[in-house]
Amino acid sequence: MKVLNYAMLFLVFNTNLYAQVASPQEICTIIDFQNSLNTNLPNGTLSAIDCIDFNGPLSFNPNLNYSIKAGQSITFSGTNHLHPNNTHQFHAYIQSSGFNVAWYEPQAIVGEVGQFEKLELGVQFDDSINTKIMNFVNNIAGDKLNPYNPEDFDIYAIFTKELPNGTGGTTSYTQRINGFFYKEYQRNDSAWTELPTEHNFRIRFAPRILGEWKCEVFAVINGTNTLISPAFTFNCVPSSSKDFMRVGDNKRYFKIGDEPFFPVGQNLTGPVETIIGNNGNVTKSSNFRQTVVPPQAYLDFHSTMEELKNNGGNYFRYIQSPWQTEIEFEALGNYSNRLSNAWEFDKILNKCKELNLRMHFNMAIHYTFEVASNFGRRWDWSAKNDPYNTNSCFQDNDSGYCYRRELNIENPLGFFTDSIAKKHYKNKLRYMIARWGYSTNIAILELVSEINNAGNIYDINHIDPNNPYSGCKGPAIYEPYKTQNCDNCDQIQNWQIEMCKFIKTNLEHQEHPISVNYTGEPKLVDGDNTFQSQYVDIATYNHYGLSIDKYEGNYNTIENKYHLPQQYFYTDKPIMFSEYGPGVEGFSSCYNSTRFIKASYFTPFIGVAGSAMNWDYHWNETNDWQYFANINNFMSGLKLDEENWKPEEPLVQNDKSIEVYYLASEQTAPNAPRKAVGVIANRTYNYYTQADTGTVCHNSSTNVPSIDLYKQESNYYYYDLNNSMKIPNMGAFKTYQINWYNALTGNPIVSTIALTGISGKVELDYPQQLTGNNTQPILFFEVFEQGQTLKSAILIDTNNNTTFKSNLGQNIS
Repeated sequence: MKVLNYAMLFLVFNTNLYAQVASPQEICTIIDFQNSLNTNLPNGTLSAIDCIDFNGPLSFNPNLNYSIKAGQSITFSGTNHLHPNNTHQFHAYIQSSGFNVAWYEPQAIVGEVGQFEKLELGVQFDDSINTKIMNFVNNIAGDKLNPYNPEDFDIYAIFTKELPNGTGGTTSYTQRINGFFYKEYQRNDSAWTELPTEHNFRIRFAPRILGEWKCEVFAVINGTNTLISPAFTFNCVPSSSKDFMRVGDNKRYFKIGDEPFFPVGQNLTGPVETIIGNNGNVTKSSNFRQTVVPPQAYLDFHSTMEELKNNGGNYFRYIQSPWQTEIEFEALGNYSNRLSNAWEFDKILNKCKELNLRMHFNMAIHYTFEVASNFGRRWDWSAKNDPYNTNSCFQDNDSGYCYRRELNIENPLGFFTDSIAKKHYKNKLRYMIARWGYSTNIAILELVSEINNAGNIYDINHIDPNNPYSGCKGPAIYEPYKTQNCDNCDQIQNWQIEMCKFIKTNLEHQEHPISVNYTGEPKLVDGDNTFQSQYVDIATYNHYGLSIDKYEGNYNTIENKYHLPQQYFYTDKPIMFSEYGPGVEGFSSCYNSTRFIKASYFTPFIGVAGSAMNWDYHWNETNDWQYFANINNFMSGLKLDEENWKPEEPLVQNDKSIEVYYLASEQTAPNAPRKAVGVIANRTYNYYTQADTGTVCHNSSTNVPSIDLYKQESNYYYYDLNNSMKIPNMGAFKTYQINWYNALTGNPIVSTIALTGISGKVELDYPQQLTGNNTQPILFFEVFEQGQTLKSAILIDTNNNTTFKSNLGQNIS
């Protein structure tokens, strides 16, 4: 018996602006008979979720009863013969399961989905159930079922794949995927309009294993009444899509399938509104706006993602916030008024797939867990007229976070221990994983941004007390995580571990690695050991600070603190800088890219798992994204995990003029050769010497470098050095090839040869000048044994418009 899923295929394109809606398709089962029904259906029964088509000659065994059931229709075609007898029956009937299931994506062939591609099913329930659901969603009187609360209404699918068990048989591998309530929308430049949909529930799944899968859909009403659909099958076929990103075996770097992946990108924290001034100048509003962004902001954000990709980025960090795609702020446990936000995030993920970008998905911004933060007073914990919010800075319609208002939790610290709050927040996580957990373009799930700022209380007042339009700002008057004994360290730790465990165990979601995020490092000594939790896969923190030698400090923190097994702080997992910046207000536009370049170019070689993600430059204001292409292509193809690459002690010239940061592969045997890649840079090329005069970058006394050498440009040849620029432990009497590149342009310069001698050291005699200006201040270098290759393959994306090419070990002189 051959069983296939099929349907007629067509798309409906809505003529309204920015709307494209695919029609649902029936999930049918085709039965092609070559023999008797008895041969193909030994049990005499067959059921299908929607319809059955019988093709070919059909006869049935008069010694069996037959029960054939479908949800919508049964079609007999070909030369079918049904022979009656006195004792047995053929019973074909239509019977609904209380709901119907339809195929939405992919549209090419119903019943066939590409490996790592999105399968989307639509589910609609009978009126007896659907009326109660819509009563809740639309706030209509009558019996209600909350579709966002699994205690009321729990919909899910069980996907089953039969796998060989090694003994000639098979074993069943299953995945439970939760469904979610859905609305369809269209947008114009200023508003969203809800569109009718035949199926208000959706199930999304990305199969990772090729071959035939079985699916059954379940719905549990009020925890007791369970509805089950007939099973249907579909085929997972090869595709061009890539796997989910995962942590590599060496626990330092990432892989996608068998390929290494090194994130290079930027904070693009979400859609913001474009403002056209009276003078015609176009600017972007603050990320931390006081109203929800209009639809046009999302289209602008799609263009921003395109710009990042076209400049060579492969990765960006997104923070879900109340002014854009957050799904729960005004109403506790009810996302109905924010489903257009969720729909827009669907479209952002679609755009990521189109561009082959990976997203570092931060799932909540910390301002909602603070009282009147400087940036988010409209979206903070408390409402106007709360004890903290009594002055005129606050809007009359500021009702505060729903958890504070509806659960009557006055202090935001109570959120982390309140059992009802935790239950609702888990439901929110459940919805987000159900809706977006299928996406391979999400690289990491980051729980909350800067969680150690939770509980902060600010004294916000008008900057000019006599001017009600002067803006609001004020200092923090209570910062519990910064107190001497840390008032909320254990609460922060316990809540984060509980939520991460919930995702991994209760939701059984293993596809995405999970990270937690801090501003600065967590206070392990005061009881917060979240970085060390088994439920946390990646440790991320945000680093702000302005110093020319900051990368040395970063290396020491990561490698000699967190990655050193004998240290109390040790954590055997990758570390990332989710935010990176100078920490100096007004600094981002006046230093001619030097700090941005160094942050992007140096951090890959100090122990973090990806290039640090700058906080400034959300919109590429000064055209600095162009440098992403060079570092992305320089790192592409390095087998960082497979060859166990690690950063090594930075090399710094005695007078602090030249610095080297590099990675080296593991030495596989005594005296065996190794590989190395890194940067060598002139420290007199810095934010101060390159700054525009008369700016905060140059004139502020707090920004003047402490070493006089850094106050003026100087050029250096390799023979100016004191023989300290040598990579050790490369094997004695080896011949190495060193390829040199101008890091700022990406252009190859020359290939040189170096002999190690008995010391086993490779001397970095760089070519030409290392300039103090932007001509050639930083060089990339690749070191590998002569006659060998450095990388596994060139992994240059066809969408990446860059001229930089790695030679993979070929001579470029």
